Amino acid sequence: MNRTRMLAFTLNGMLAACAGIVFAAQIGFVPNQTGSGLEMKAIAACVLGGISLLGGTGTLLGAFLGAFFLTQIDTVLVLFRLPAWWNDFIAGLVLLGVLVLDGRLRQALARHQRALKYSRFQPGNKGGKRVAPFPERKNKEVA
Repeated sequence: MNRTRMLAFTLNGMLAACAGIVFAAQIGFVPNQTGSGLEMKAIAACVLGGISLLGGTGTLLGAFLGAFFLTQIDTVLVLFRLPAWWNDFIAGLVLLGVLVLDGRLRQALARHQRALKYSRFQPGNKGGKRVAPFPERKNKEVA
């Protein structure tokens, strides 16, 4: 285990302990079901903020913005006087939508990169010059 990973897990544990102490100080005790269901919201906030589930991309600011956006959704649902279970339903829909959109964007980007990589092998490409992988559209003029 490298040092960065060990530091991340240590910091995570310390912050979880601080959160537990603050929570217990506010209400005097901690029920055993406290925090159940928050895992999905945390994952949804991170994915919404631009952090990939595959790893390697994302920023701390993006995670904060994703959490802020989900909090705003919860606030709006309270203002609309919808039942509490709608919060989890909407968070799940947002997570599903972002995952589908992210997957589609990754596929399109991979397809475009592959087309650029093999564009020099297209018929009619003399001298190994790079050509645009997609035919250019002709603009139609309207009278």
